[in-house]
Amino acid sequence: MKIRRYGASDKAAIRKICNDTSFQGRGLHVLFSDEKLWATMFTRYYTLFEKKSIFVAEEKGKVVGYIAGCVNIKRYELLSKLIMLSLVPRFLFNYLFVYSKKDKEFIKKVFSTDVPKGPKGCLHFHRNVVEGYRGKGVGTKLKKVFFNYVKKATKKKKLSRGFMTFDKKKLKRY
Repeated sequence: MKIRRYGASDKAAIRKICNDTSFQGRGLHVLFSDEKLWATMFTRYYTLFEKKSIFVAEEKGKVVGYIAGCVNIKRYELLSKLIMLSLVPRFLFNYLFVYSKKDKEFIKKVFSTDVPKGPKGCLHFHRNVVEGYRGKGVGTKLKKVFFNYVKKATKKKKLSRGFMTFDKKKLKRY
């Protein structure tokens, strides 16, 4: 298992992993069908603006996991909002003409549910590992590499603030 920096050739793999690991590893299609929109919402900021903050786990030339995080918090807060705004026309068109009843029910649920927000100005990351590699320390290795990078990038010996949401079933890991 090799943990390395993200390269442009990894973009399709991390977008696929983002979709395949959604909804507690069950995959995006369990609740929603728009792979392009979903992967863009969760990966575009990092692949455009914080490429150095993405690390991938690779096994035999195949990307099996990734961690994408934010070091420049103010830039993230601004640019991620702009990215979301840029997706509104696609979203509206698809909602009106493409999405299935199941997709629309999911969207209504998303808009009617409070999403936990971390403290303002707080480090965050997304870590996803494909089935078959979970529970084998891949996520832990990715997290260690990422935190070491963050310490160097922010010139801090200790990380004082972080925020993570997770599934209650996984609480024992943290």
